[in-house]
Amino acid sequence: DKRGVRAVATALGNSKRTARFAASIYGREVRPFPLAVPDSALVAAPRREKGDWFLFTGRLFAVKNVFGALDGFTEFVRLTGDRRMRLVYAGEGPEREPLLRLAKERGLEGRVEAPGWTEPAELARLMGGAAAVLNIPYREPFGLVTLEAWARGGALILANDGGSAELATDGANALLVDPGKPAEIAAAMARLAGEQGLARRLAESGHRQVQAGHLMSQHVARLVEILKG
Repeated sequence: DKRGVRAVATALGNSKRTARFAASIYGREVRPFPLAVPDSALVAAPRREKGDWFLFTGRLFAVKNVFGALDGFTEFVRLTGDRRMRLVYAGEGPEREPLLRLAKERGLEGRVEAPGWTEPAELARLMGGAAAVLNIPYREPFGLVTLEAWARGGALILANDGGSAELATDGANALLVDPGKPAEIAAAMARLAGEQGLARRLAESGHRQVQAGHLMSQHVARLVEILKG
């Protein structure tokens, strides 16, 4: 494996974080090369109005910080007294039933939903209409949810320690949080639920960023240039 990576002309990592780790392992230069989303994922424009749900999408495994999202939502409800907002988990995984049981124990039955695998069109609707999309795994090398949310016009609460956070500016195109601190997640939820226009501004900024440089057609063109070089 190491001999192969050292022999190739150019080594790429999906973030600066990944590139640094790979360089330390393989003993050679690794260039950051962020991922992209299909051009078809890009909506024409973000929705002006946001709905009454926060969205967590992805595999429902503990490493994805699924319980951190619930802890943050629990703290959000306690902090604000909110009776309207919901937390929706779109995805499958072994933590689905434990999450629902824990939500019930916390008096949040009916406000935490986990419908399982979600059709792409419905997932796009949930992303674009959410008060915020939660992408808060621990130390993830990149995480396509960031680009997917922006492409579909979603506002984003993003873990500050992952590779895709390199593309974000706190308060401009996302709210960055420590994924291990439910109070920070709750505070970001409270801002997006209560600060008029914030979700739309974050979504519009993220949408422009994907449109400018993170579509698959652009990604392939850059890759071809690298291969030619």
